[in-house]
Amino acid sequence: MENKVKRIGYLPRKRVLEIIDEISKNESISRSKVVGLLVEEALDARGIVNFGYSNKIKSNLYKSEIYKDAKNE
Repeated sequence: MENKVKRIGYLPRKRVLEIIDEISKNESISRSKVVGLLVEEALDARGIVNFGYSNKIKSNLYKSEIYKDAKNE
């Protein structure tokens, strides 16, 4: 029996899309992957599920200096 994955449509605010695009470009991963990782991080941060992101203190993707300036633009 097939496990069908349903698509989830997400239309972010313009600034959020710009940040997602910037992360996507800098990390060489798709926008979809960025959104998926951000959702997993959010669930982990809320304690809903443990994906182990809270254990990655020095991860380039999650603690990168590159994105500090992105919020100020």
